[in-house]
Amino acid sequence: MSRLGRTLLVLAGLLGLFAVGTDCDLAEVIFEDVTAAAFPDGLINGHYLWGDCDDDGDDDLLVGGKTIFLNNGPPSFDFTKLTDTGELAGGVHQRGLWVDIDNDGDLDIFGIGTESRERLYLNDGSCRFTDISDFDGDGTPDDMGDGAPSMTTTAGDYDADGFLDLYVGNYERYCGGDPLICGDCLTDRLWHNAGNNTYVDVTSASGIYDQEHALAGYCYIAGTPCDTDADCAPWPADSCKAGTCARGSNWVDYDNDGDIDIFVSNYRLDQNLLWENNGDGSFTNVGEARNVDGDEDSGSWGHVLGSDWGDFDNDGDMDLFTANLAHGIYVVLLGHDISQMLENGGPPDFSFTDIRDGSGMRPYDPGAQPDWAETCPAWADYDNDGDLDIYISHIYTSSTHNYSDLYSNNDDKTFTQETPNHPSLKLYKNYSAAWSDYDQDGDLDLVTYGAYTPEGTSEPHLFRNDGGNAGEWLEIEAVGAAIAPGTGSNRSGVGVRITALLGSRSQMREVQGGHGYHTAMNSGVQHFGFGSPGAQHVDQLRVRWTTGSEETFVHVPFRVRYSVFEGITIRRGTIPQSLPELAGGLIPYHDPVLDDGQTYFYSLEGANRSLLVSKDSDRGYVVLELEYLTGN
Repeated sequence: MSRLGRTLLVLAGLLGLFAVGTDCDLAEVIFEDVTAAAFPDGLINGHYLWGDCDDDGDDDLLVGGKTIFLNNGPPSFDFTKLTDTGELAGGVHQRGLWVDIDNDGDLDIFGIGTESRERLYLNDGSCRFTDISDFDGDGTPDDMGDGAPSMTTTAGDYDADGFLDLYVGNYERYCGGDPLICGDCLTDRLWHNAGNNTYVDVTSASGIYDQEHALAGYCYIAGTPCDTDADCAPWPADSCKAGTCARGSNWVDYDNDGDIDIFVSNYRLDQNLLWENNGDGSFTNVGEARNVDGDEDSGSWGHVLGSDWGDFDNDGDMDLFTANLAHGIYVVLLGHDISQMLENGGPPDFSFTDIRDGSGMRPYDPGAQPDWAETCPAWADYDNDGDLDIYISHIYTSSTHNYSDLYSNNDDKTFTQETPNHPSLKLYKNYSAAWSDYDQDGDLDLVTYGAYTPEGTSEPHLFRNDGGNAGEWLEIEAVGAAIAPGTGSNRSGVGVRITALLGSRSQMREVQGGHGYHTAMNSGVQHFGFGSPGAQHVDQLRVRWTTGSEETFVHVPFRVRYSVFEGITIRRGTIPQSLPELAGGLIPYHDPVLDDGQTYFYSLEGANRSLLVSKDSDRGYVVLELEYLTGN
């Protein structure tokens, strides 16, 4: 029998409760570049993914799919570059995604790349990885990209069986050894997690292949229908464009029906895809019907590089920002898209409206600016005022306008450009951005990279948020109960919705399995800000698990990072025969038990789990170690 212990820590300084008056001004947010101090081994440029690799309660950083920087935790919260990650560093993949393949509580990695470079790497619990891609045991890895050039991947549990499935977005391929790109793209892939460390290709069974191919399926130059290359003249005369050209992908419950859908950011003037989950293992593309496909003009849509979902207007549904590359001449001649801020209209249709014009975001003038190339948007309430703000990276250097931007949410569907107030965030040549409270001080920090001038060299940057925690906050990690298919939600909580209510105001977060350009990842710990409400707790915290079950917690104190565990109850008291409920599955609670002369007893209600309790008097908190029992 194998066991995985999950240690839950809350810093002593975060456990104190105090009231903040509504007339109190929040401190100014300062983003301090702490890269050199935080990464003594040297951070590198790449696609950034936050995740807890060693399951010690703080976020580590995966860069580019192969390099891991381990967070050393309190008090320094600096990072060590791992030199021994097993078979990961030598893998043939080019990009990666954190995903708990086997629901054992530590994060594994799915790697993607060009041609046949898809690989699954299993974490042994200490961030050493083994390639387990040989599903059929024939001695060779099974190709989860089907030989296609894979650009993006994202994780989600589409059938709610408790195990994370994978969507792989494919892009242009190379033809016949010719070094030039053919210009045709291949269909994406949907892989179902079988629950035994193997995946099954369900692209055709789900209806995704036929629908995507129907949107493309033509000879790239002749424009005539094709199913295979045999239907078109050989390259370079022509080639079969089999699918749309994916650059980003996200799982999201866009229509609030309890199952998770898939959005695909497509490039090469292709329309975006929104795969609506039909609840029976099949999907229907409703991108055009919901107005998220892009603005079509003469058969051209846009060059979407990356997207991110978040409830920016706090109305209980997920909105969407799509970041586009726009060449000025093509905007004029073809009318293709620039970036869009798409507001979800909610029930009954859940259709979207582009509100970027008039939102306060910087406009694009194709006559004055040769190009516009936003890449990786990332939502976050960086100032803890109770609404989602957004950072948007930018890559092109064809004009001085092509820099990354931070926008603060004005809570009226408009935004204020904050980059002039935070000039260190004004970066060029920047492909990735991701948020995490890596130092656990109650505000969100940003990892990104870029150059300070169009001519400069891109460098990595970790910007520590100083002052953002002046407003009240909560942080919630959702931990699912699944140990076998059908036994609960996935352990990472991907797809779980958490709603916080304070007075008449409601905020909602959904745990996502990746965002942005290619693949980036914000922290899985969901962050809520509340400003200065003059209260000591949130009135109600609701958790909707991917199984459909819901749990509600009331009067949850501010300034604490919690883990909420699906389907368990923890009791604590001084009389063994009568133990009052501590906090359901929401731990740790706000009143640590330390050296008060009492003997305390704990009990845990819930299958396949055990609870170990210890005290850390120096730091001022109780350590609750919840162990999941798996295996035989």
